[in-house]
Amino acid sequence: MRSTHPKDPTKHSAHCILRGTNMFTRQIHDIRQIVGAATPVEVEGFAPVQHPLLPAINPVYQFRRDLLRPVIATWKQALHRHPHQPIQGLFLTGPSGSGKTSIVTQLFARLNVPVFVFDATRSTDLMEGVRTVGIEDGNTIDQPGGIVQAMIGGYPVLINEVDVLKPEEGTLLYSILDSGQIATPDGQVVKAAPGFAMIFSANTNGTGDDTGLYAGTRRQSAALTRRVRVVEVGYMDADQEKRVLKAHFPDLDAALLDKVMRVLASTRNSANNGSDGILRGLSTDETVSWINDALLSATMERDGLNPFVETLMWNYANKLQYDARDAVRKLAQGVFGGAAA
Repeated sequence: MRSTHPKDPTKHSAHCILRGTNMFTRQIHDIRQIVGAATPVEVEGFAPVQHPLLPAINPVYQFRRDLLRPVIATWKQALHRHPHQPIQGLFLTGPSGSGKTSIVTQLFARLNVPVFVFDATRSTDLMEGVRTVGIEDGNTIDQPGGIVQAMIGGYPVLINEVDVLKPEEGTLLYSILDSGQIATPDGQVVKAAPGFAMIFSANTNGTGDDTGLYAGTRRQSAALTRRVRVVEVGYMDADQEKRVLKAHFPDLDAALLDKVMRVLASTRNSANNGSDGILRGLSTDETVSWINDALLSATMERDGLNPFVETLMWNYANKLQYDARDAVRKLAQGVFGGAAA
């Protein structure tokens, strides 16, 4: 890895009295290993830094090239954006558990770049990300929120479940994306330092939920998606997912893993076809939890139960509607058997 010239994250915030406290040194990272390339793949990031918002590295995480490209493009534009240019954000849309958040946090973890992750709810007021109230010497004081701190520090913001926000909340986002700056309630103007990026994730693409799976989502204004790259995040392909599961469970019997993959594929096929009342497939995270619980529950066999059937119910099927639960149990019993596999 080689360093480039240090950058002051407050360089472009001269009109703001809020000053960044973290100084990041730019450094070139070779990410050939995570993309499976034979030759160097250089991406600019930061030198090693201690920061409370630096994501933790998952050592068995499997990167997907199709998802890396738009995240890296968004990051490069953020690093080299001129002050007069808008911030072109990124909107990742796809089913629950497809890896929208992890692709962002795991890439930036390896680039030593902090990420402010903001989990939106239907009652969220985005101004909480602009200012917060703290206590100092017994007095309440206004403090910069996580979005403002990221703007000053020059690192990304990830807003999860952005499609549950009230549409009018988007006006705050439009201002930041269009101008790279924001006015705080006390009248200060905060200008985003290079490296500040806005990334959004949601189960829908902002046009509403036609499936009924994601209660609480709202139709968002097209004014938001007009300002961002929109990338659909589906589940990874079977071969890659199998590699992920092998990395998590290297000692798992190959025949058992094949059975897990059959159940995984069947639930997703049913969800795609709308059959058996199964409206969403088994996610990778749920599959990891399922296998882990099954391995911890091997004593179920003494009671004539198959741990892979019963723990699948815990981690996936019991979250579905009643008819779908029965369909999943029958599917699992057909693959694993009613007792030990």
